[in-house]
Amino acid sequence: RKICGILAETAETPKGLAVVVGIGINIRSTNFPPEIAETATSIEAESTTVPSVNELAERVSRYLIRFYDVLNSTDGPAAIRREWQQRSTYFSGKEVTVTLDNETFEGITDGLEDNGALRVALPDGSVRVVQAGDVRRVRRA
Repeated sequence: RKICGILAETAETPKGLAVVVGIGINIRSTNFPPEIAETATSIEAESTTVPSVNELAERVSRYLIRFYDVLNSTDGPAAIRREWQQRSTYFSGKEVTVTLDNETFEGITDGLEDNGALRVALPDGSVRVVQAGDVRRVRRA
């Protein structure tokens, strides 16, 4: 079940291209709308301890700063991909449904491109590269 979501969008600024990132983390599940109640979860529902909003913001900020420093290091992008690979349950071999602006398709995750885009192997043997979209793990009944 989904405990958080991340939205990233590029924007042109006077200083060049920027990425605006929004992170939403479900701390409690008391107010989920009915349409997501079956697929969403919260820290409260999945853990024995629930951090305060300030504590959670501090922890997330600490990790963002750490990985931003890694990204700006000599081997930054490759190091970020390695870190993601070690932590991700989606990296390879997971059946997913990908929803883009104008289409939806299913496939099996197949790692990352050098730029961080997700590779999805399709049933016909081809590979789609997903730069942006909604990726959900398929759970068969």
